[in-house]
Amino acid sequence: MSAIDLGYVLHARPWRETSTLLTVFCREAGRAALLAKGVRRRRGRALEPFCLFEFAFGGRGELKTLRSAEILEVRPLAGEPLFLGLYANELLVRTVREGQSYPPLFDRYHHFLRALEDPTADREALLRSFEFCLLEQLGYGFSLEVDAEGRALVAEGWYRFEPQRGLVAAFRTESAFPGRHLLAIAAMDFRESEVRRAAKRLLRQALAPLLGTRPLVSRELYRALRGGA
Repeated sequence: MSAIDLGYVLHARPWRETSTLLTVFCREAGRAALLAKGVRRRRGRALEPFCLFEFAFGGRGELKTLRSAEILEVRPLAGEPLFLGLYANELLVRTVREGQSYPPLFDRYHHFLRALEDPTADREALLRSFEFCLLEQLGYGFSLEVDAEGRALVAEGWYRFEPQRGLVAAFRTESAFPGRHLLAIAAMDFRESEVRRAAKRLLRQALAPLLGTRPLVSRELYRALRGGA
């Protein structure tokens, strides 16, 4: 019996002569490994990332067999949106537990990809919102409005981030975050370059326990695109 689910292809690699091993992210099934038999000898659109599919799959064990894949939305990202999409895909592959359902995270990812197509969208806000949702869904979320002791953040204060706890009041140092920057991040207000840099640094610290020490390939590619920035 086949399961039917909405999903996206996160990663694909050849398997034997004609098949492909897929890592997909589905609304109900979560992250799953699918074997797409014979797809490399068929004509037509490939199982591309960023496109929304209706998958039918089944079988025993962790590796399921793809029965069919009906494409519902085509999303050919390019330029910066492409690299942001690759980054989001790599985060999901590296952090999401296989076989566990994350409907709110799927919905956020779906919205993120759709919004990347809009050239007027605030990509900084889109990306940070996705990262915060990922942390929350995996049990690593933290507040940007109160510190670890439950006290409201103040614009004049300084804070440091501690894994498993969140934001802790601190002395003013190079590694601490100004309260006004954290409150701006909470409001998804990235008009100031200092706030954008603070958000990137904060999210890297928060994601580090999930990602380990192995560098993200997508981040290295984006850095190369930006000339080492």
